[in-house]
Amino acid sequence: MNTALLTLIAATRVLVAAASDVPSTASIFYADDGLQQTVAYPLLKSHEREEFQREILRFLGLKRPPHPDKRLFPGPHNMLPDYMVDLYRDAQDEENDVTGPDMQLSRNLPRHFPAYNFERSNMVSEVGFDLFDWSEADTVMSFPNHMENSEQSSRYRYDVSDIQPGHRLIGAELRMFRNDSTLGHLIAGNEVRLSVFKVNDGSETDLISSVTVDSLTKGWIVLNATSILRYWTMHPDKNNGLEIVIFDEKNRRWSASDFGVVDCFIVGYFCANNENAHARVKRSAPPPTTEVTYNDMDWSSVIGVDTKWTRSVCQRRTLYVSFRDLGWQDWIIAPDGYAAYYCFGECSFPLNTHMNATNHAIVQTLVHLMYPERVPKPFCAATKLSSISVLYFDDHSNVVLKKYNNMVVKSCGCH
Repeated sequence: MNTALLTLIAATRVLVAAASDVPSTASIFYADDGLQQTVAYPLLKSHEREEFQREILRFLGLKRPPHPDKRLFPGPHNMLPDYMVDLYRDAQDEENDVTGPDMQLSRNLPRHFPAYNFERSNMVSEVGFDLFDWSEADTVMSFPNHMENSEQSSRYRYDVSDIQPGHRLIGAELRMFRNDSTLGHLIAGNEVRLSVFKVNDGSETDLISSVTVDSLTKGWIVLNATSILRYWTMHPDKNNGLEIVIFDEKNRRWSASDFGVVDCFIVGYFCANNENAHARVKRSAPPPTTEVTYNDMDWSSVIGVDTKWTRSVCQRRTLYVSFRDLGWQDWIIAPDGYAAYYCFGECSFPLNTHMNATNHAIVQTLVHLMYPERVPKPFCAATKLSSISVLYFDDHSNVVLKKYNNMVVKSCGCH
């Protein structure tokens, strides 16, 4: 089973045992009580809560909870979080089963994120540039504009310092959302030329990309920003931002705001180097503690179920962690929680079809009947795992959508 999932279950084992002594109405996680019901376990003592948070952050690849500046997203015209929420919904549709049938918390996005269905058909992009597919990457980062007077200067500044080492850049898009322009009737001709320049030291600029836009176009304008994002990553001291220049057919210059651009941000698509990512997590891990393996877990003593249930057959059971009850709603946009599930139950003879037993498990069961002291019974484990996606703010208020593979137990069987 996935190491991160084992860590989560091991941490939960310790915390469930302590939870019964703490009177509280809020809950961090939910687990199967053995009577085919899901029980909410209360919040824990401070040190236990901190330990649980540390374990969850560890498999999320974070050293501590981020502290974003929400002032960068002040009004309803800001499209950045809503666009990322739209990507998150697409990922949810693919993953399909992030929560169990009785756990719908993670499907409810915060109310201040409305359902904008941004269709790619309503976009203008530069010729020869194919928009990037979220499914090709495991991490998508969006970078908001940090330049306060962009409406007057047409200059934009992006903080890309939170890009983690070991993340390979697949591609990047510069996304502008154009609304109705109050000065649109003054634009000469049917088309304008929109160009993006890299700002160098001093007043010099270099052309990055450009696109011809219908003067009446509304919606997304997308340009390739791969080269500039890669350049800034390699040369952070050269990051002086971008300048957007718009000319109509009479060669009159327009600011992005006068043209109707209400937001302009960069979206980067990354693929993590698993070896480097593992090393980062290992270095940021807390000091070694007593190791608890999956086979060591005595769930009957932890959850306090009766012996009849502990002899039941191998099957998937509920295990749900609430991010909101951990107090992380200020930086985790979605989901509200994470349904990991776990596998538990007996793998005893005869192994029927419902146990998804391997041929090896069947043979091992037969040998165990003859030599129970020498050969153990097969154990109940995950046979299929799926991914989850988490949408969150980092320390610089960049919105990150990250996919974590092998995090949800889809089915169990005897091995």
